[in-house]
Amino acid sequence: MRQLFRKPFIVFILIVMPSITIGIYSYFKLYNNLTETAFSRRSSIAYLSSTLLEEHLERIKDIGVSLSTRVKFRNLIKSQKWNEAKEILFDVPSNFPIIHNIDIFSSDGEFQGKIPSIVDSTALNTETTILNTIKTTLKPILSDVHTDKKKNGKNIVSYAFPVLDINNKNKLIAIISIDIKLSAIAEWSNNIDIEKSGNIYIVDQKGQLVSSKHHDVDFEIVNYSSIPVVQEVLSKKNGISISYNPIEKEDKLVAYQSLNNYNWGVIVQQNIDAAFVDRTKNLSLILIVFVFGVTLSSVFALIIIRS
Repeated sequence: MRQLFRKPFIVFILIVMPSITIGIYSYFKLYNNLTETAFSRRSSIAYLSSTLLEEHLERIKDIGVSLSTRVKFRNLIKSQKWNEAKEILFDVPSNFPIIHNIDIFSSDGEFQGKIPSIVDSTALNTETTILNTIKTTLKPILSDVHTDKKKNGKNIVSYAFPVLDINNKNKLIAIISIDIKLSAIAEWSNNIDIEKSGNIYIVDQKGQLVSSKHHDVDFEIVNYSSIPVVQEVLSKKNGISISYNPIEKEDKLVAYQSLNNYNWGVIVQQNIDAAFVDRTKNLSLILIVFVFGVTLSSVFALIIIRS
């Protein structure tokens, strides 16, 4: 046994190898834990963002259902008293700042007015699509991002609601369309804590940006449908991955979450360096400790060998 310990290589292995083994194990264990923490945090942000977004959209839905089912409002429309019906909704945009304006259409899709009132009364193609869908389903529908050509040219989304006959629930007598400001939707996501280099994207059913701090979505329609992660979230899939963004031309840590009741999605992304900055700092520290430990054990082994 003494002869064994007199061999330098054996002494070195017995003293230094435990430090190396523990150091390597600790390094990769911490690497995996910190990576999982970074993934978990972004997944939580994506889930929180999608939940808050859905809650806000449901509130808009509640407003729309409440307006479209008012007895007096429906009776006036049935009597073709459109101006009087408009007056009932006059204060709604001022009471709910998120609402850009409200459009009223007859059951055949003819534009009957906007609240607040404007001169131009040309219906949009997007609205025409919504009207045709509502005629078939008799259910509320949320549009994709489109430009409001009837008022200041800003991009909006519209939430349209059927107005049904009081005596016949299957008879459509009008449609009201609530236009929502994209800036208001952006404010919902801006209240969520995310690092400066991070960004929360909201995409509609076509993959168009509804909200993003890197784009002026109020006046620019940006289509992200070609990005794989957007295709995933629009397929009602949730997850997290490191993927290449072909539009921004760099790798990103991306968490994505679809909405339960809408064909929209939320994507939380951050560049790799910023996303893993805590991991880099902690691994650098443990690497220094590892090198120090191996050096110390090596010196100790040399002292024993020479003695």
